[in-house]
Amino acid sequence: MEIVAWIGFSQALFSGLLTLTKKDKSISDKLLSGWLFLLAIEFLTFGLESKMFPDFILLSNSFLLFNPALFLYTRSLTQPHFKLHPIQFLHLVPYLFFKITAWIIKEPQSFENFFQSNNTLWFRLLFGVFGVASWIVYLWLTGIIITRHRKQQI
Repeated sequence: MEIVAWIGFSQALFSGLLTLTKKDKSISDKLLSGWLFLLAIEFLTFGLESKMFPDFILLSNSFLLFNPALFLYTRSLTQPHFKLHPIQFLHLVPYLFFKITAWIIKEPQSFENFFQSNNTLWFRLLFGVFGVASWIVYLWLTGIIITRHRKQQI
């Protein structure tokens, strides 16, 4: 798995740089570059975690990162006057919260013991709720945006 992490990091970083250095970048290109850089960061942290914690993988959910990125990227492609506002970076807060907290409390990713009653059960339950909510909310909103865009194109 560690090799996959480093290859993923390299490919995401290269793709992000390639997209960022493109001539005449649109807001969609900039968002795609940002998305690829975030993907590179996720692979990098996974690679570092595998070195720092060789016995287990920390509890993480990259979809807390990818689902909002997909939503914003889709909006940038379908809405002609889309602008990225600083408040939209709040979409990254759940990912950062769970990533940093997992590092601090060293919560392992273990589905066998996910509901085990201990002092970090609150974290795992909150993590699960946010993960499922991320899938439902962002993918539903993305679907609505795409459906509306397709109806306008007809």
